[in-house]
Amino acid sequence: MLSKSSRTAGALGFGLVEMLVVMVLVCIVAATCVPLLTGLRQHRQLAAAADTLHAEIQHARSEAARLGKTVRLGFSDHPGGTCYIIHIGNTGDCRCKDDGRAACTAGYLLKVEWIDKKSQIVVKANVPVLSFDPDGGYGTSPGTIGLTNAAGENISHIVSFVGRIRSCTTTPGKNSLPKCEIKTKKN
Repeated sequence: MLSKSSRTAGALGFGLVEMLVVMVLVCIVAATCVPLLTGLRQHRQLAAAADTLHAEIQHARSEAARLGKTVRLGFSDHPGGTCYIIHIGNTGDCRCKDDGRAACTAGYLLKVEWIDKKSQIVVKANVPVLSFDPDGGYGTSPGTIGLTNAAGENISHIVSFVGRIRSCTTTPGKNSLPKCEIKTKKN
């Protein structure tokens, strides 16, 4: 039979102090990982939105060639988010309402996409509408569409006159895209 002193000296288990030390260490590790996971989530959301927009631009171009009609891709900002709409017809035939739904007075709606402000992705285009010509899907005017997340990471799609799409970023190192080169006019 063991004496009382030998039972306590050889007792297994953790005391209150050891448990508190482990809990503090777990909290420190968790606090360190949360910002990293948030940044990763923001990066993935931006990449997904940029990939979707890139595919939509290609789709608009191919539909113009396939249908033999001018296809337009229009952008608009609203209090609750950003909308882009792909349609056949004149520039003003289709538009986005403030709730993200499409409203067409004429023409034919192909697609509407709503990016809610809650996603913290901002879409800005330097042209209100990109038009793709039915003869080969050429762009009737060039344009740049930029997507930016809450962390300031940016992905831009640059559409040329021939309808070619080039993607780049102003925040290199966060993805595999090349750095956007800003060309300035020399005097």
